[in-house]
Amino acid sequence: MTSSAERYRRYARQCLEMAPNFQDKGARAALPGFARGWSRLAHVAVVDRHIAELRVEIARQRAVVKHAVDTGQRSEMAEPLLDALEASLRIFERHRIFLLVVANHSAMRRRVTP
Repeated sequence: MTSSAERYRRYARQCLEMAPNFQDKGARAALPGFARGWSRLAHVAVVDRHIAELRVEIARQRAVVKHAVDTGQRSEMAEPLLDALEASLRIFERHRIFLLVVANHSAMRRRVTP
């Protein structure tokens, strides 16, 4: 089973491979832009996967910390680990927003440019 990111990368490659075969100059010129769009989507899919994995790991670590606290065990290392995981999650979420803003900006610029 292929991931969304792999599928999007394949679409990007296909756009670039097909471009030289088009007689219509407009279509030929548009395909590299489509390839960039598919590449961005692939990157967003990877970031989405990392975000989902981090959320699962944070939930798992919180359960471990809760169990440690509930059973009276020491947990000095737990809070720094949770803080690091949550910081990583925030970085990935900001990166995802950045990718979406850049993609939207590029799409808007293409619409305005004659």
